[in-house]
Amino acid sequence: MESQALTLPQRPKLSSSFKEKTINLESNIFSLSIAPTQLPICLYDIKIFDDDRNEQIPSDARIQRQNIIREASAKLKQIFKNNFWYSGEQLWSTNNFKEPKTIEVEFPRIHYTIILTKVKEMDLKPETFKNYKLAPLAYQYLNVLIRRFLREKGFQEWGMNSKYYDMNQSYHIEQFGLDVYTGFKTSCQGYQGYNVKALIDFSSKILRSDSALAYIQEARSNEEIENLFIGKSVVASYGNYRMWRIDGVDFKRSPRSLVTVNGNQKMKLADYYVDRYGIKIQNLNQPLLVSIDRRTRKEMLLVPELVQITGLDEKMRRNFRLMSEVAKHTRLEPKRRMQQIQSLNKP
Repeated sequence: MESQALTLPQRPKLSSSFKEKTINLESNIFSLSIAPTQLPICLYDIKIFDDDRNEQIPSDARIQRQNIIREASAKLKQIFKNNFWYSGEQLWSTNNFKEPKTIEVEFPRIHYTIILTKVKEMDLKPETFKNYKLAPLAYQYLNVLIRRFLREKGFQEWGMNSKYYDMNQSYHIEQFGLDVYTGFKTSCQGYQGYNVKALIDFSSKILRSDSALAYIQEARSNEEIENLFIGKSVVASYGNYRMWRIDGVDFKRSPRSLVTVNGNQKMKLADYYVDRYGIKIQNLNQPLLVSIDRRTRKEMLLVPELVQITGLDEKMRRNFRLMSEVAKHTRLEPKRRMQQIQSLNKP
């Protein structure tokens, strides 16, 4: 069979009544003006060792590593003179130390050793962003600076997706017992022609106003409680507002139960919260929520009184009035969304 040539349709001719119209567009991708640095930016690898267990803290234990490094911040300032930025496994500074630096810290009662080793030098000149080896590090460094800027403005990261929310401002929907928090998602990356730009987008998160314990007390059976929580996410109302995915509910244990702390020490969970966070748990008979670490399979016990459920359930989503009220704060029309993003420029 002979193949036939494809004939593409012709562009229609413009009507004689056609008139051009100018449309002004705004984008949430912003160009970055990067001031040249006089000194090279040194990249340090961060290794953390648990001296009590004689093991290294894995790189993906992000929250644990952040807490340990935060505890060591005073000693880091002594070494780097407050001229440093860190994220996960790496620390950046214009201080150039050829030899590794060692810091010892205790947190909360475990002895850790932090070793910082210089691995690279770079700058933020245009050529760096054209270098396929250095460019990812440069973008990561800029992302760290942006996240630090957001933290300094009072925003808190939930989860591990570069979304930051203002914990001091929320929209309370009294009728439905919900709180809506707003914030931003950011990302610094290179675009066509190695142009460095920052993407800033509006983001929102919904929390139930009541603690998880309130929902447990309203439930009529253990099965109903499990259906309510398993597979859902909760946010801790203390510490760094960490988000957890719930894998089970333990009805046999409570805040009175003994847990292992610092490797081998046993203490009541309620006492741990007093000792670690200064929080006194009011209900000592509530069951515990269980979250399993996907990598280590380590079990984490959560107190329902101290966490809030995120998101909406199916019954809520079917409520037209509720969804209309939520949409006022989460589905902003483009102009208002842009105004929210531009508010970051305000001092």
